[in-house]
Amino acid sequence: KQAPAPAVKQAPTPAVKQVAPAVPIVEVYGNKVSTNNELYGRGGKLYKIKGNYDLVNNGKFVYLKGTYTTKIDFPHQFKNNNWTVVYVTRYDGSRKGRILDGMKNNWILGHWSKRTGIFHQNIWVNGNTARITDDSYLISIETPKKIIMRSSKNNSNWINVDTSNKINIPNETGISINNGKHSGEASDFNFAYLAIYDRILNSAEKEKIKKDLVKRFVITKSNK
Repeated sequence: KQAPAPAVKQAPTPAVKQVAPAVPIVEVYGNKVSTNNELYGRGGKLYKIKGNYDLVNNGKFVYLKGTYTTKIDFPHQFKNNNWTVVYVTRYDGSRKGRILDGMKNNWILGHWSKRTGIFHQNIWVNGNTARITDDSYLISIETPKKIIMRSSKNNSNWINVDTSNKINIPNETGISINNGKHSGEASDFNFAYLAIYDRILNSAEKEKIKKDLVKRFVITKSNK
């Protein structure tokens, strides 16, 4: 009688590491406004809208439509070279200057002089040529080290814009729509989303945010 063969020990299957969602300090969608004309933000914060606006449903999401006279401030004390800003905005009208602008610094977040997908943090970031040439939304994740951006069109790809660590926005106190340091370059705009983090997010965190942004804001042919 032969002894039974010893059982083969199976190595335990390693657990899939889940990426915990990064929590922004500031987070605002352009889809809900109080009776006092304030955008609702994370943690009960309210952001006053000055001027005329409309809330528009494009079939995919609701956004705030404003003119070059519409102003919204998002106060926040930025830590030098240790932050992440995520935003979804686009031009909508004849006035095409800046949309998101620094309050203290010459900070262009994605839009300037009829161009979309260009960036300036007291110096140009890899030139001032438009990276999006149609009327789609700019979806952007911006840090002092790298900017990742894409169009809201369904067939668009993510574009990496290397900052070469040249970003310098000292003592910045916030971001504004049409009311920053260069408010004379105001725009007719659509605002869908803004989030500010108090650190540079890691690659896994940014990948998760990219997926969330695509799911929420990438537009098919039937949406406008």
